[in-house]
Amino acid sequence: MWCSDCQQDLPGIASVEDDRLIWCARCNALMTSVLQLAQESDDSSPQRPARSYWRDSPMAMGLDYLPADEMPSLEDLKFSTRRAPLEFPCHGSGQTGTVGKPLGSLRMLSAVGWFCVSLGLLGHFVSAIVMGWSLRSGSANWWLAGTVVFLASQLLLLLGLLFHLDCIWQRQRSADFSLRQLTSQISGLQEVVHRLSSSEQSPKFDEVTGSPDETDPKTLSVVWREQWESLSRSGRERDAA
Repeated sequence: MWCSDCQQDLPGIASVEDDRLIWCARCNALMTSVLQLAQESDDSSPQRPARSYWRDSPMAMGLDYLPADEMPSLEDLKFSTRRAPLEFPCHGSGQTGTVGKPLGSLRMLSAVGWFCVSLGLLGHFVSAIVMGWSLRSGSANWWLAGTVVFLASQLLLLLGLLFHLDCIWQRQRSADFSLRQLTSQISGLQEVVHRLSSSEQSPKFDEVTGSPDETDPKTLSVVWREQWESLSRSGRERDAA
């Protein structure tokens, strides 16, 4: 196409906003004259809509280059959304109550118990040495000191044993609490399985499973999901009541 600035024929580049505007590839000057634009405007033939990158480009609009048969349908998008986690109803006294002490406190209590027991045993050894020395030397003061150390070591040993008994009791209580909670969860799962297998609670499931050869796997998954959601919803309503 003829460029008036370059005075020669050069390739032109069409504008992305209006394909009637041709720009020179060399000097970037407008190669389409105003007269040509006026003639095209007066032409009775229908005009093509102006191209726009932001309107026609799939990448600019955030679309993927997918064929029409691979585009997800509305039903697929509806069932692919994030679902709320299932909540199983739990019964029994395992839901309420608190564990006596956390694991860190139990470890600290056990360490204090071992420390007291160690000091008590060491005190018994020292008191035996002091009392033996008092018998050899015949001094009543050494015998009195050994007796005091012996009584103090006895108290420390008793205190350490009490700490250990408390740790054992707390661990047993925590194990019983976990066992009751697990039992209640198992009973809740058994109730959910019983409801799923009941024909009165799942009419849709009976209609679908009536002909397993003609059932679509997607339809079965949808029905199962609906049943799980309805059961979890009823369980939450019963717990709230």
